[in-house]
Amino acid sequence: MYELASRLIDPVTLGLTLLVVALLRVRLHRKRPLLVLTLVTVFLLVACHPFTAWLLLRGLEQPYPPATLSAGQGEPIVVLGGGLRRGPDGRVGLADDSQTRVLCAAEIYRLGGRPLIIVTGGQPSAKPEMPAVAAVMRDALVSMGVPAGAVVTETASRTTHENAVLTGPLLRARSAQRLVLVTEALHMPRAAAAFRAQGLDVLAAPTGHLTTEEFRISEAWWPSSGAARGTGRALHEWVGLGWYRLRGYLD
Repeated sequence: MYELASRLIDPVTLGLTLLVVALLRVRLHRKRPLLVLTLVTVFLLVACHPFTAWLLLRGLEQPYPPATLSAGQGEPIVVLGGGLRRGPDGRVGLADDSQTRVLCAAEIYRLGGRPLIIVTGGQPSAKPEMPAVAAVMRDALVSMGVPAGAVVTETASRTTHENAVLTGPLLRARSAQRLVLVTEALHMPRAAAAFRAQGLDVLAAPTGHLTTEEFRISEAWWPSSGAARGTGRALHEWVGLGWYRLRGYLD
């Protein structure tokens, strides 16, 4: 249900769906299309406008500005699995979000005081032929100089809620109550709340900020595909927050 909803809220997908419904309604009921088509057009213009994307993303990212971390006191670093992609040579590698998270985690590890990284994430539900995300991210961390013995993987989870539920026992087995959580800033509100719901203390280490500057209408005043993607990503998180709260997944 949530996965279907998250696909449908993409601005372009939703706008085209509404347009098809409007055209079918006109075709079947011989009704004038002007009002419906106008509403669909306005929806697409608003949803694909850079300011709409900025506003929705800003609401998610503002509570988690770029963090300046120092050496830790033994807290494990927990990195949430992102996406994978297959290159032209057929090899499976990290998508941009996973790469960003791995780079952030490696940088925090090098500060010292945090001897363990837990990477959580199983096989992508839409691509079961892919390996577990956590395994690929672990290999990337090792290639960056993190000792293999310092990386633990959790490879069964497929959602943010499952990341938190299945990582909790790994932390408690190591007598860890506090963790450094690494994921994108726009994903952090849902992720941090999911981990706190497991009775854990979260030190947020957000990365990949998209709204570090104030919006300037003079630089982005017309709808664009990039803005549509931003709106879609933000809506995915806002809907996810509502869904998780409805299911009792958040603290």
